[in-house]
Amino acid sequence: MSEATPPILALQGLDLEDDAFRAERRDLPERAALEEAAREAQRIEGERTDATSRRAALSEEEARCEALAAEVGARAKELETLLYSGQVTVARELEALQEELAGVRSQLEDIEGEQLVAMEGGEAVDGELRGIEGAEQELAGRRAELEKQLEAGEARIDGELARLAGLRDEARGQVEASWLGVYDRLRPLERLRGRVVGILEGDTCSACRTSLPVMEARRAREARAEERVQCPHCERLLLRT
Repeated sequence: MSEATPPILALQGLDLEDDAFRAERRDLPERAALEEAAREAQRIEGERTDATSRRAALSEEEARCEALAAEVGARAKELETLLYSGQVTVARELEALQEELAGVRSQLEDIEGEQLVAMEGGEAVDGELRGIEGAEQELAGRRAELEKQLEAGEARIDGELARLAGLRDEARGQVEASWLGVYDRLRPLERLRGRVVGILEGDTCSACRTSLPVMEARRAREARAEERVQCPHCERLLLRT
């Protein structure tokens, strides 16, 4: 700011700069990227939960088939032993044994087929889990880098805010108390967007670009320098050139 800049206008410039830095800090791209990464982590965790559940079910099915195959296989061996032992000589009984053995062997084949399906399904899910683990590791590395970048960005902006804090305190000390009170009341108003000081240019407010009524404009121009004048339209404080 030049030495000729009115103190309250200098203060507004510093406050607007402070606002800009705070908005930049809030909207740092790394912050949004980290939020997206958090959502991605939740999605991956859901995929892991689903895959783990399916893998457990397939392992259980594989174990069931293995136990059943052992049981049916043992029955097949018993029938084979009896069939070829010579203990059964009646043709009808031999035929019945052969039919039962054929049925047991067919059942064993079906069970082994189911077991193979479960094993292959388990291998496929294991591949999914390896892919999920890789995605988790990649995401963890990406999040760590984003957090590092965010920390650096925040530190840079915090340094600027600390610098501005001293300048703003100094500028506030140079503003007349009655002006400062109105300034502080107007600054939070969203419609003013932090710009609460305008300049009277002829009979026009430089901030809202609205012409003041003739009498209002004359009174403003003739007012003493320390007298507070506000735009009747936007309420901003008006400085006279």
